[in-house]
Amino acid sequence: MLVSSSNLTETTMRARNLGVNSLEEESLSLTGEEFMTIIGDIQCSECKKSICSCSGRPGPPRVKNVQNLRHMQKGFRVLGEANSSHKYALMVGLENSDNLVAYLGYGPEDKPALAQSYLPISVGSN
Repeated sequence: MLVSSSNLTETTMRARNLGVNSLEEESLSLTGEEFMTIIGDIQCSECKKSICSCSGRPGPPRVKNVQNLRHMQKGFRVLGEANSSHKYALMVGLENSDNLVAYLGYGPEDKPALAQSYLPISVGSN
């Protein structure tokens, strides 16, 4: 899967060049906003609210419509125009769908998604 803040057309072309998806394969490319519409929002697994109102320790995050994510997951290859909240939601959703996810990030906007992934890989130049 390729996730980028670049526009969807550019991200889809880059995915084809990298072999992430092909013209012959039935694949799904979405913008970050389209993705969020499909999965709903991120919510606390205990109180089921976007802004947690649990007293004490909140439960792990969950996507509101994890079934929608599971349904589209097979052909989902490209997420373009994705901001940090879209990337984080993707990591939460994939984790909720019992996937182990490695995430390669290089900027501060990738920090939430890196923290949520099973194998975070941060690329930097310090």
